[in-house]
Amino acid sequence: MFNRRGFIIGTFAVGGCAPSVVTAPAKRIAVTMDDFDLGFNIRLNPRERNERILAAFDSHNHKAAGFVTGRFVDSMFGNEVVQSWSDADHLIRNYKLG
Repeated sequence: MFNRRGFIIGTFAVGGCAPSVVTAPAKRIAVTMDDFDLGFNIRLNPRERNERILAAFDSHNHKAAGFVTGRFVDSMFGNEVVQSWSDADHLIRNYKLG
């Protein structure tokens, strides 16, 4: 038979053994963009299009991976785009930033 003191001590002891609250892990999504073409001028110019893509990822706190071919980076604008993705901490592969 428990006395009041034993009951209180036992309650705290059992409470300390209770499992912690488990929360669902954050949802994750992987996005890859394989040598996408920003060179067309429909609705947005290429620079605006790139800025909007990066802003969309940033607004949702998402990161993407860009797989870039040499054809894309053979221009100053291509290098600028790749650098902007790298500066925003997106993963860039098949290209070495200089």
